Amino acid sequence: MRRTSFFDIPQELVDLIIDHFHNDFTTLHICAVVSRAWLYPARAHLFREVLLARPEDVYNLQQLIIAKKHIARCVRTLKINSKIFKPGPNPDKPVQSGYIEYIQQSLFKPLIHLRTLHFDYVHFDTVILDQHLLEAIGELPICELKFTRCDFRDFETFEKVVFANTNVTHLSLDDVKWKETPDFTVFSDTYKINRASLALTHISFGGYCEIELYRNWLEQGLSFSSLRSLEATGLAQIGDVQLVAGILEKVASTLQHLRLRCLFSCAHEYQLSEIPSIIDLAPLQHLYSLHLSPQGLDNRLFSWAPNLLSQITSPNLRKITIDAHLHASQRELKLKGWEQFVALIKAPRFSGVEQVCVWHRGPMEWKGAEELVKGCFGGLREYQKVRVEDHIFRG
Repeated sequence: MRRTSFFDIPQELVDLIIDHFHNDFTTLHICAVVSRAWLYPARAHLFREVLLARPEDVYNLQQLIIAKKHIARCVRTLKINSKIFKPGPNPDKPVQSGYIEYIQQSLFKPLIHLRTLHFDYVHFDTVILDQHLLEAIGELPICELKFTRCDFRDFETFEKVVFANTNVTHLSLDDVKWKETPDFTVFSDTYKINRASLALTHISFGGYCEIELYRNWLEQGLSFSSLRSLEATGLAQIGDVQLVAGILEKVASTLQHLRLRCLFSCAHEYQLSEIPSIIDLAPLQHLYSLHLSPQGLDNRLFSWAPNLLSQITSPNLRKITIDAHLHASQRELKLKGWEQFVALIKAPRFSGVEQVCVWHRGPMEWKGAEELVKGCFGGLREYQKVRVEDHIFRG
């Protein structure tokens, strides 16, 4: 009888083992040299997300794809930094269009399985947005488009990039700025057709300007009938809350996932009690998951969170996530509104909730955080689970 060797492990089990280390790049590198059977699943995770931060990164990735064609099929997320466009010593000097055409032909076209295109710190006011770049974005098989700390010359330039690809269903804006103050009431007709055909299922926004943008898109007729998920991650003043409330009112019939992150400063602490009176979650009858993230103000949990939670009447709610800063030195929970939050979860009206997730944002050396949190939720039903996840906020 032949002895079973290590390499006789079924490929399905090999894939499961390597999937377990999807974020451990050191282990993935080791797995890639074990055997050919381990190489391809390990590479799939190693090249799942690619960052282009320097001009030479474009050339290196291109040469790698030429040598190993299957690597292009592994890339799911492409993150682009402004430095790859080589603006030169003069920041107002635009990029040569030939270089953008080179990026389109040598890099974008082979990425046939790309799903997320992420522009990070790209100055579109100094980059030539010629037809080559717009065609490249339009032809990519992406479904998610992200902009982080990006600068645009004007609002029309912004719309050209956003609506270049009508397959996009996820749109995320974080700290997006315009060189010229945008007039959201005036929309160009150039991309009117693209705007009408865009079926967004997820939107994410940070500051006031981005919230105002979405609100005006709704008023201008952009259909959000397919919207399922909304993240408002930069509520810094009461005006932001009012704008979000207006958006929620228009998408209440379809919204299933909602995240609200509060960034109020100490000077506006008195306004926190007004949030539940402005945002009404009762009409969200299809809400499946809710994430409340009270950032700032010493990272404490405030009473506005449970007050907002008490408005929910959706029979479909299954998951509730809350951020909490657990104090390691005191070894106890001293969070305003925490007891009210726990009491709500235990109430019969939330009997359908299957998972309560607490994002622990305190010091990691406190090993008793999970036991303390779970101990607060005694008496939950058997199918209801409490999870404590370590989460470091990098806002």
